[in-house]
Amino acid sequence: MSRAKKELPESLELLLDTMCNTFGGIMFIALALIIISQLVTKQLKEMTPEEIDRKRIEQLNASIKELEAEVKKLRAENADKAVAKYNVSAEQKQLIVKIVTAIDDSLDLNSKVSAAGEKIKDERKKAAENRRQIAILEKQKQRKIKDNKETRARYSKVAAALEREIAELEKSLASSSPRNLRFAKEESTSLKVYRILLQAGTAYRFGNEASPVVGEVTVSKNGRIATLIPVRGTHIGADPEQTLNGIFDNIDKNRYFIMIISDLDSFSTLLAMRQYLRDRGFRATWSVNPEFKFYMVDEVKHKASF
Repeated sequence: MSRAKKELPESLELLLDTMCNTFGGIMFIALALIIISQLVTKQLKEMTPEEIDRKRIEQLNASIKELEAEVKKLRAENADKAVAKYNVSAEQKQLIVKIVTAIDDSLDLNSKVSAAGEKIKDERKKAAENRRQIAILEKQKQRKIKDNKETRARYSKVAAALEREIAELEKSLASSSPRNLRFAKEESTSLKVYRILLQAGTAYRFGNEASPVVGEVTVSKNGRIATLIPVRGTHIGADPEQTLNGIFDNIDKNRYFIMIISDLDSFSTLLAMRQYLRDRGFRATWSVNPEFKFYMVDEVKHKASF
C-alpha cells in the first residue's frame, strides 16, 4: 500500500514534465515560423508575383516537413528523457508518447474546428447576403413586370384610340373626297376680297378691310403680320344650303369675290361652301391657314375662279 502511494506522485510529475516539454517545443516551433516568415517577406519584395507564389509554396512545403520532423524528434526525446529519468517501462513510454500525440492532435483539432466554425459563419453571412440580394432582385423584377403591364395597357389604349381616329378620318375623307368636284382655273380679278374663316366646321365672316363685319372676327397686328381671331360664327350643320343662304344673301357677287381661309378640320365644310359658291356664280379662292395669319402689303393682285 505504501509503495503505491509513493509511485503515484512520480507518475503525475512525469506527466507534467512531459507536457511542459511539449509546450516548450511548440514555442520553439512558433519562434521558428516567425523567423522564417520575416526572411521570406524580405525575399518576396524583390520577386515577381509568379516567382513569389512558386517560392512560397516550396518554402511552406519544406517548412512543414521540417516542423513535422522536429515534432517527431521532440516527442522521441521527451520519451527518452522520461525513460532515463524515471526508469519507466516500455509500455509506459508508449503511453507517454500516445498522450503527447493526443494532446497535439487535440490542439490541431480544436484549431481546425475553430477555423471551420469561422468559415461556416462566413458562409452563412454570404448565404444571407445572397438571399437578401435575390429578394431585392425579385422585387425589382416584379416592379418591372408591373410597370411593363401598365405601359402595355396604356399603349394599347392609345393604339385603340388612334385606330378609331384613323377609321373616322378615313370615313370622313371617303365621304368628302373632292374627286367629283372640279374648279375652273383661277384668273386675275379686280373684285374686292371678302374673307370668311372656317374653323371646326363653323364660318366666321370678316368681310372686307374697308367694311368689316362687326362682332364675328377681330384682328391682332404685330408689325406687318395680321392675325384674324374668330369670335362668333355660324355653324354649318346638316343642311349647309340653308345656313349658307343666310351668310351669302347680302353679299354682292358683282362687287366681291370670296376668299375662304380654313383650318385642317373643316375640309368637308370647305367643299360644301365652295360648291355652293360655284352654283351661285360667286368667284372664289381658298387656302388652308390654321393660324389665320397674313403679311400685310399695300397692293395685292388677287386671283379667283367660278
